[in-house]
Amino acid sequence: TWYVATIHGALTLPSPHRFSMRTFLALLAAAFAHLLAPAASAQERALLSGVDFSFGVGRGLGGPRANDRNLPSFGITAAVPVLKRDRGMIVAALHGSRNGWWEGYGCTLLTPPDRCYGYPNDESLSLLGGWGTHRGGGNVLRVMLGPAVARTSEDRRGAAMVARFDMSAILTSRTSILLWTQYNTIPSRNGSFLSVLSAGIGIRAHGDASPLKR
Repeated sequence: TWYVATIHGALTLPSPHRFSMRTFLALLAAAFAHLLAPAASAQERALLSGVDFSFGVGRGLGGPRANDRNLPSFGITAAVPVLKRDRGMIVAALHGSRNGWWEGYGCTLLTPPDRCYGYPNDESLSLLGGWGTHRGGGNVLRVMLGPAVARTSEDRRGAAMVARFDMSAILTSRTSILLWTQYNTIPSRNGSFLSVLSAGIGIRAHGDASPLKR
């Protein structure tokens, strides 16, 4: 057929024409895939993206003995939806967090019990990916997971993991309030498994979601 001959001819042309035809075919395929995917409204994209400023409390889990495992938790998350699906959107985010004031003393297996009084503080930077869905009425749910690089108050650096879940409700056309919970691992000096479970509240600054206003 004519289109088979056309494609075959394009693949046998000199390299400048071949590159142009391949680029055209790639763009055509991308446009076709975009037409097949459900369109995301500007309102939905605005509510699923934005910058979060969050704070709360955390609890150190695992590791050696610690007289105090409670930690303040802070985080900043910049997220953007990248792909629309039937019931929501795939979301990517850059997330930074800190657990503790950075004045805690890290306990190790070699620390005498009478000196072990604080769970290691940590800070991390992670690249998250996950799922977000607009529940209507300005309510949004997101769940994200990804790798991180972290540093602790024991001056330990290494790879870590962050899992984060948040729920938000719109306040104004450009802000939402959110509830969040997070679980993150942190590097350990002696190989013991250290992690922090935290939760709190926050505020999200996002794009214009004024269609939700009544």
